[in-house]
Amino acid sequence: MKKYAGLFLILAFFLTACSANFSFSGKPDDIIFGTGTLKGGIKEKKKTFSPDEDFLFETKLSNSFETTEVTMMILHTENGREEIYEDWLESVDPSWDEYLSEFQDVEENGAFDKGKYTVRMFNKESELIAEGTFSIK
Repeated sequence: MKKYAGLFLILAFFLTACSANFSFSGKPDDIIFGTGTLKGGIKEKKKTFSPDEDFLFETKLSNSFETTEVTMMILHTENGREEIYEDWLESVDPSWDEYLSEFQDVEENGAFDKGKYTVRMFNKESELIAEGTFSIK
């Protein structure tokens, strides 16, 4: 029993430390996913993709980025738990209030594992500014 209590305390400390780095103030703007081209944008909005399907990511923010970098975080939900699948810094223009990117390029990056994913975008103050979900079936 002590082993489980210690494990729980370590896990609680880790989750508290991780959540302290990023804040959630207000409702974030939506991230949408779909198929299309970088030139033409998303033509078909979708939330479910096959493992070998390329797709785009788009967000239209309430305000401009006002920074040159945002933090992108992909969380994979498995057995009711969210785990960080990947995170990185993305360069943006401070005046932009929209962002479109090729999110999944199977040939270049490989395929996602099957499951449910949440994508979060954070500004330079680590505030959540956009969020969206998708699934790989």
